[in-house]
Amino acid sequence: MGTLKQVVDFYTRGSDFGAANTGDLSKDIGQIGQLAGDEDKKDALVAFLLTLTDPRVKNEAAPFDHPQLFLVVAAPGNDTAVACTATQIEQGACDQFVELPATGLNGRTADGRPLLTTFMNMDPFGRNGELLAPSGGTPQASAGPQQLPVPYVTGNVLPLIP
Repeated sequence: MGTLKQVVDFYTRGSDFGAANTGDLSKDIGQIGQLAGDEDKKDALVAFLLTLTDPRVKNEAAPFDHPQLFLVVAAPGNDTAVACTATQIEQGACDQFVELPATGLNGRTADGRPLLTTFMNMDPFGRNGELLAPSGGTPQASAGPQQLPVPYVTGNVLPLIP
């Protein structure tokens, strides 16, 4: 599920494969009958849920700020082999990292970085697979899930050297 609307649809229908998993489902899990078949009510629920996000989250401002972090993203090589010596692998020296820059008390915009966007920059309402419009422009059609750049990663891949 990539959009908030897809999550609402999931809970409205009471899960996926419910009939096949009846023995494993809690008796408390069921459809949200008031939303079933009513796209306007589901859209209203999505719109309401979007109002619950604190704007400081998008800006990573206090108390949602964080220190500089280095995230493991890969080891050099390809789909079938890691391009490291056995000693490097044993020591964990082959991992590559991406830097997630620190955000201070005042958040991303204080450093001139853009606000965070939705998951994969998708329209939370899931309208025809559209991506959110860049800076007030026109939404762009999507052929489905895409690998989009993560807005807060600098792209600095750093090898770990012991």
